[in-house]
Amino acid sequence: MLAQKMYVSPMARTMFPFSQGETMFERHTGTGATAVLGELDHTADVALRITAATPADLFVGAALGMARIMTGGALDAGELPADEKAELKIELEDADLEGLLVGWLNALLALYDTDLFLPSRIALTLAPPARLTAEVRGVRGPRARVLVKAATFHMLAVQCAQEGWAATVVFDV
Repeated sequence: MLAQKMYVSPMARTMFPFSQGETMFERHTGTGATAVLGELDHTADVALRITAATPADLFVGAALGMARIMTGGALDAGELPADEKAELKIELEDADLEGLLVGWLNALLALYDTDLFLPSRIALTLAPPARLTAEVRGVRGPRARVLVKAATFHMLAVQCAQEGWAATVVFDV
């Protein structure tokens, strides 16, 4: 678990309150919006809770949160050396948003497994019912500090509330 605590806006706290065992941090999604991320206490795996104003920002926040877990926050701080910067386009489709979220995160993990690619900036659009197009900028070369094997369907939740969107994803580590 990350030991770092960062400021989380009062609006985000009231939208989706985090429980006491969670580590919270905000991450700008690159679209001008902010996703609020929280790591949940979970046995043997790592769980991430994301809140955002839109589903697209939720997906971006989940990807950047996963990269944060993998690098121990070092990618955020620009602390990891990278051999090169890269830009990729990803298109995915699934039956629903839950399946699309897991597919999206696992597609990014496959890019890490094959090319050591970690995302750092994402421009993403979603189209109904569950289609994703993303331009992903990132770095090749940094070694993960935490090996994430897969995003799972265990405890998976994608919810829309009047205040915004929230998701919980458990990663097999």
